[in-house]
Amino acid sequence: MKELNEVNTEQEEVINKELIYKYLSRWYWFIFFGVLGMGIGYKMDVFIQPEYEIRSSLIPRENSGEMTNLFSIDMLRSRANIQNHIEILKSNYLNHKALENLDWKVFWYKRNLFITEDLYQSAPFKITLYDDFLNLRNIPIKITAVSEKEYQLSVDKEAFVNGKKELIQFEQKNRFGNPFRNRFFHFIVERVPGQKDDPESEYFFSFKDLDQLTMVYQTKLDIYLVNAEADLIRLNIRGNQPAREASFLNELCNVYIRYDLQKKNQVSENTIQFINFQLQGLVDSLQMSGRSYTNFRSRNRIVDLSQEGGLVVQRLEELESEESIAKMRFEYYQNLIKYVGDAKQMEKVITPSVVGITDPTLNGLVTRLTELYTRRNTLSYSAKETFPGLISINNEITQTMQMLNENLKNLINNVKIELQNILDRKSEINTQLSRLPKTEQDYINVKREFDINNELYTFMLEKRAEAAITRASNVSDIQILDRARVERAIQIGPKTTRDALVGLILGLLIPITIITSVYYFSTTITKTEEVEKQVDNSIVGKIYHSQEKLGLPVLTDPQSAISESFRQLRTNLMYMLYDEKQKVIAVHSSIPKEGKSFVAGNLALIFSLNKTKVLLVDADLRKPSLKTFFDDEKSDKGLCTFLIGKNIFKTIVHKGPTENLDIVFAGPVPPNPSELLGNQKFEKFLEQAKQQYDVIIIDNAPMFVVTDGTIIGSKADINLFIIRMGYSNKEQLNVIKQTEKQGLIKRLVYVLNDVKESSLETYKQYGGKYGYYHNDESKSLFEKLTKLFK
Repeated sequence: MKELNEVNTEQEEVINKELIYKYLSRWYWFIFFGVLGMGIGYKMDVFIQPEYEIRSSLIPRENSGEMTNLFSIDMLRSRANIQNHIEILKSNYLNHKALENLDWKVFWYKRNLFITEDLYQSAPFKITLYDDFLNLRNIPIKITAVSEKEYQLSVDKEAFVNGKKELIQFEQKNRFGNPFRNRFFHFIVERVPGQKDDPESEYFFSFKDLDQLTMVYQTKLDIYLVNAEADLIRLNIRGNQPAREASFLNELCNVYIRYDLQKKNQVSENTIQFINFQLQGLVDSLQMSGRSYTNFRSRNRIVDLSQEGGLVVQRLEELESEESIAKMRFEYYQNLIKYVGDAKQMEKVITPSVVGITDPTLNGLVTRLTELYTRRNTLSYSAKETFPGLISINNEITQTMQMLNENLKNLINNVKIELQNILDRKSEINTQLSRLPKTEQDYINVKREFDINNELYTFMLEKRAEAAITRASNVSDIQILDRARVERAIQIGPKTTRDALVGLILGLLIPITIITSVYYFSTTITKTEEVEKQVDNSIVGKIYHSQEKLGLPVLTDPQSAISESFRQLRTNLMYMLYDEKQKVIAVHSSIPKEGKSFVAGNLALIFSLNKTKVLLVDADLRKPSLKTFFDDEKSDKGLCTFLIGKNIFKTIVHKGPTENLDIVFAGPVPPNPSELLGNQKFEKFLEQAKQQYDVIIIDNAPMFVVTDGTIIGSKADINLFIIRMGYSNKEQLNVIKQTEKQGLIKRLVYVLNDVKESSLETYKQYGGKYGYYHNDESKSLFEKLTKLFK
């Protein structure tokens, strides 16, 4: 298990080193994409419209309570619930009301090369709408000023009309100031005095749906407490047009202040309405009782009551006044207990002090329940039932209702006892009244009725005056601390430094992603280990990559690493050709451009330099390429002309660049290469070649493209397959092995071409100037490099 972990760790290290090498070898990719990404990030303001943040702040004061000069609610008065303020400010109702007041029915835009600009309060045109016509919403309408008096409108957009999707497409001219009308739009376009349109820019406008716009602004709006210890509420909004966002924030604050003041004045309004309704009946009763009182005194010439009668009247009037107020309280309690669960009715309920109720607990509970219903109603416009704030308010309402119901039951029982006590006392006084003379009794009744109506009328007038004073003196509990101002707008995007850094990072990620993806998902052969695992150690040579232009490096640069790799290949093949009868080496490739002709030519040269008589044969009769390496000028004679019987063997053999190398070129391209190579003439060619040469190297056509290579491979002693690193496909190895299993070719070995090794490894393997330590200077340099890399 430990050994397995060590193997896995080593494999991971190899993979990491290979990836790093690939990254380093493509360093110019990183520079290019990094600079490109950084440049794009730096110039983001050209492609993206600037975004601004606008701020405003509110401070809720302690709730002063309603009708504070009529009753006290000190027991339940508490600090304002800040969270409720925040949720109400976010509510659909207030945001919708603010946008409605701003009257943003039309939005104007100017489109430049990359940016679309919101022309808030700066559009060169204006729209006048007809209230009886509903224009289609959110449809961009392009406008072009044709002249000072004419304009052209064009639309090309799909939209839903009466529930059906329809293509709206038209282009129409009209005069400024004249009505424009079709079945989708009806309005008047006019120029704005002092505003000039830019002929290089494109202008368009659209009609906005207020409900959708409300949802947009609810999403953009951010409201929060500045800190946990302060009651300061901060309102933030982001947008591309700071003037528009500032207008919205300020109007939202104004709407909330009016909303708060309206709710505070609601109690006073309800009180005044109730008193006015009561006074309508009292005025008539007072007038009738006044006339009756005056007429009675005139008829009976009574100036005043006797001392005993006066005392009786005084006591009776006091009791009846108490009875009237007690009955009014009793009726109020009964109505209130019916309205407790009805939010709409609770909004209309007058304060208890109006009917003479000074109980502080009842006043506080009624005020609290009314306030909770109002808050719930406001939040319900935008919040769902599962919203925590709404759940909290519902729980508070339930608790307040329970407390109020218990309190009302006790008060109703108390007022019943009070009324019964008043009736008992009135009965005693009426007994005393019955002992007075008849005229005096009648006078007492008339006077008593007049006095009661007069007292009630005076009482109601006083209460109405108090309610009016309260309404006039009410101020909102919300105070604007900082209004939104355009000059205080903060630009939050695009940020040049940040965007440039992000662009640099993203730019560097592009080559990393490409190189890594190619490394892990590429089907091409990139590592020698991939070949070694599948070919059972049948690799006889590695031809290293060279930065030089390839040709015949064995001849032009014999001291190079690539020349040394051919020497190594020659040594391995000579070991395999141990029998004098084994002379034919067929060089194959699966597909074109794997370097088989390059390997065949240089291999033939390296054999010839070892005083071995070599014949190099170009058997790719379809697309011969050896002539490009050896500058053939006699291509009219070659293997093809021999196979068709036109030339004999010695006439097609050409002298190579070295003493021991001869070459047979392909000759002219025949129409039937496979048939020519498969007949007995080719076998005769090989027999003659074996008699005169020690080694015969045959350059074949790509095996996967045509069958020519398979025909020659069956006659070869060694079949040398070229695998080009970074080019050949992994699947090719399976096909080659399958060909060997089928017996189509024999003695199959592999040469890895274009192998990329680190410079130090190649230097160590081949030494000094490569090849060997040919002088002391090279040996010294090699030792210095070895120490440096260590």
